[in-house]
Amino acid sequence: MAITCDNAEVPTAADDSAAAELAEDSRQSGAAWVRPALAAARRWGFGARSLGLSVLAAALLAAGGWVGTGAVVESDSRQLVANRWAELRTCLLGTGLPPGARPSQLLRSIQLSATLQDNGSQWPRSCVPYAEQLDRALASPTMRTALGVLPQARELLSAPQIVDRGAEIDALFAALEAAQLPLPKNHRAVPQPPAPAQATLHRSELGLLGTTPNLHSMKVTIDPQSGQVARLLLDQSPPLLCSLNAGPRDQRWARASCRSLASSTGGQDGLRLARSEPGSADLVYRQDVTGKDGFYDVASGLRVWRPRDARAQAVVRKSGVTTVLYAETRGEGIDRHVTSRRLVHLRPGRAPSNRRLPIPRNAQTLLLPHGLMWWAHSDSERGAKLFGQRLSDSGPGADQPRRWLGKRELIGRLPTGSRHVADCASGTTQAVLFSTRGSEPRHTLLFREQAMFQKLVDVGVVSGAPALSCHGDTAILLQRRGNRIARMHCTIDGCRQASTSPLPGFDDGVAAVAPIGPKLILVWTRPGEPVRLRMGAPDTLHQVADELLFDDEQHDGLEPIALRLVSNNGLALLLLSTRNGSTYGVRIPTSGRAAPLQVVRW
Repeated sequence: MAITCDNAEVPTAADDSAAAELAEDSRQSGAAWVRPALAAARRWGFGARSLGLSVLAAALLAAGGWVGTGAVVESDSRQLVANRWAELRTCLLGTGLPPGARPSQLLRSIQLSATLQDNGSQWPRSCVPYAEQLDRALASPTMRTALGVLPQARELLSAPQIVDRGAEIDALFAALEAAQLPLPKNHRAVPQPPAPAQATLHRSELGLLGTTPNLHSMKVTIDPQSGQVARLLLDQSPPLLCSLNAGPRDQRWARASCRSLASSTGGQDGLRLARSEPGSADLVYRQDVTGKDGFYDVASGLRVWRPRDARAQAVVRKSGVTTVLYAETRGEGIDRHVTSRRLVHLRPGRAPSNRRLPIPRNAQTLLLPHGLMWWAHSDSERGAKLFGQRLSDSGPGADQPRRWLGKRELIGRLPTGSRHVADCASGTTQAVLFSTRGSEPRHTLLFREQAMFQKLVDVGVVSGAPALSCHGDTAILLQRRGNRIARMHCTIDGCRQASTSPLPGFDDGVAAVAPIGPKLILVWTRPGEPVRLRMGAPDTLHQVADELLFDDEQHDGLEPIALRLVSNNGLALLLLSTRNGSTYGVRIPTSGRAAPLQVVRW
């Protein structure tokens, strides 16, 4: 009951309840102007019921009353959504979408960038406040009626990987873009996302080298004279020989010329490459299941020499001269033993020159361009004497064996039990690595400069099988120790060692590392993730930001199961093998600008 005084009603509790209900009704209907009107009426002493009649009458008399007010409220709601949506979109995508791209695609690239940089970026968590504000703006009855129920932006950002909710993100973007929202006003400054990561290479750019079941069984040789030409022998069926071109450093190893060996060698059993100078013919050694062997010219398929020795060595010179070193033996099985060593000089159009070498029968030998080395096992604590003799392929008296094989000279002493394990070349410098056997093998380096033997350098004990490469006048040995890499930087004056901190990929993925100039290059990936690349000094490599080399298979990339890096003379060749054995090559210079290896088939 209302108590009247001078024709004015004094509001009671019932009136307050009615006023609240009317205000709520008005709010729900979009008449936002009713609430301040009710508040003013109370101050003036009017009751809710009389006020309600007045308000309704005013509304009916006002031009466009309820309809106009609803339009204003809807306009305000749409403007609020437009403002909040512009802020969230800027925080998530930055300047906007490239033509034809989906939001989830760009978000994935940005998230990859944030992962690769690993610089403490808070994106996309920094966008959560804007997502919450957008959700509140979209929750108004007006916008629910206009747009229906949309995915919650805050919930989408809470996913471990934002791209896991890619379909819902695309749906939210599509709905808001189609809502014809007004242009945003009073747009506040928001944090920008990281720049999107762009893969350097794509699967569609690659040329298939071949198919090999085991990437690490591929035989890789680099010419032992200057270290320019690399050759790959893939153990597929039929075998495939690929030669990487020489030339200036900015053009070297850009093209692979590949040839099947089926017709030239008759099979793939026991195949290995002979050493070859740049510009010389390709020669392979093959021994079949019957024991018949030979060195075969790849281009013609002709056998140039049958050494009858599975350990025979050959060097092919650019001049066309081929030198073969082999052992003569007697007996069969366990009674088979070496009786002598022979050196054959094969010159085009001339009869072979064959010479028996006056060296111990138990000597180990190594044939390189311009040089023959040999050493015999010794029980002496001083080690085995290493001898060298220079080789010539032309000049006066070249037909006479005593002329093309130089005088014997003592180079130095190797630790007892040493064997040749690797060699490399860069320009005019060659390096030969020797190692003893056992759990603590001792390694020794021999340097040659301008085909002249230099002194031996003691590397020390290096466990495992270190990889050797030459860069300028330096020989570099790499040794893996779990997820760390030890690098030995050796010259004729000695060796310096540096080690990395733990590196990614070795424990929970696949990884490969190689020296390239003064730096190390690391390529690594994990299952289902992109392939990453980084370059840096050994002591800082763990801190260097990764570059996105390849995206995953769903985004025109690769998901390799094996990686292999071969480097020499300031260049690196990355070999990648996929689940089906497909093998690809990538050229990486010291600048780190990777490029796909061009493949030409003969």
